[in-house]
Amino acid sequence: MKLLRENLKRLLLDRLEKLDPREKSVLREYYLQGQNTIKLPMDHPVVAGLINVGVLQLIGQHGRMSTAGMLFSMKISDFVRENLTNDLLDLPSGEPSHEEIDFLKNNRPPFMNSILREESLFNRW
Repeated sequence: MKLLRENLKRLLLDRLEKLDPREKSVLREYYLQGQNTIKLPMDHPVVAGLINVGVLQLIGQHGRMSTAGMLFSMKISDFVRENLTNDLLDLPSGEPSHEEIDFLKNNRPPFMNSILREESLFNRW
């Protein structure tokens, strides 16, 4: 059992080294929003892929339909969070430059604006 756990950890570390730009953009949202748990569309292919490999974990059993898809609260798995670095996610170290801020703004997941807009509407009530 211990050997299996170690193999899974090694596979996850290898997977983190191979994150594509779309996967990085999803994971950066946790840092940009300053949250440990955020709502993401579990039916989006990138999010579903990150769930399937153990990078993201669903929190709770209830979601809601949105224009972005089925939103569920999710967190980055503890082991992955411990091993993520700014470099892996293309996050600036220290105070970001104007170019780095522009990069982060222009490279958010395509569904994020829709989610944030809907969340702000729900929070008004």
